Amino acid sequence: MRCEICGGVLGKIVVSLPLKKRDGSLNTLACLKCAKKSSVYCKKHRKPHLGFIDDTTACVACIEEMVAKNRPKEINIYNNLRQNLPSAEFERLLDWADVSSFITKNSRKTCILRAIATRAIRSKQDIEAVFEKIMNDKSVNYILPLKE
Repeated sequence: MRCEICGGVLGKIVVSLPLKKRDGSLNTLACLKCAKKSSVYCKKHRKPHLGFIDDTTACVACIEEMVAKNRPKEINIYNNLRQNLPSAEFERLLDWADVSSFITKNSRKTCILRAIATRAIRSKQDIEAVFEKIMNDKSVNYILPLKE
């Protein structure tokens, strides 16, 4: 197999990068050297980013760091969302958080914080900017997958 970036023979380590290809897939196989040079590889954590359907990417470890740093705010964030979002939007958020909580074994509040942190990392913002957008839009569309 060959690196899809440089064309060189892939060594023992093959990195799957979330780079969009001509066929629309988000899976580019790269050698470690090319991966490390890529914009979708976290130098701090030495891991490839996760890719999202809207062509944004984020390092999972960076997301978890942001969640840990902002955990003291999670109750406030949750309560503000509950009090200020339209009830249908908050229910949609809770339905999503229930599924996430079941999978991760984290609380709803932590799952909601993680969704906000994920969008923050993907859009190169802080938690407060993402929270403010949710509140201004009165919608959770910015942090959740689109409704079908």
